[in-house]
Amino acid sequence: MDEYKYTTINGYEIELVIEGDPLYPDERFSHGSVNKGDFHASLQRFMEGYPLEDGCGEDLVVSDGTFKRIERWALANGY
Repeated sequence: MDEYKYTTINGYEIELVIEGDPLYPDERFSHGSVNKGDFHASLQRFMEGYPLEDGCGEDLVVSDGTFKRIERWALANGY
């Protein structure tokens, strides 16, 4: 069964999708995104420390405190 989770932390919108395969119920994988206004990143790239991008060459670097809060939320919710 697929799960969709969403939260907002310090103005950043975080989406997390956890998917499973009915044929292999013990196997699950997750993916998601982090967005703020026109800036976005996949959850994987964000967790690797990459900044959010707007598609026009501008980056938005997230503060360490906000990064840690988003990271904790993602890991606690199945990422």
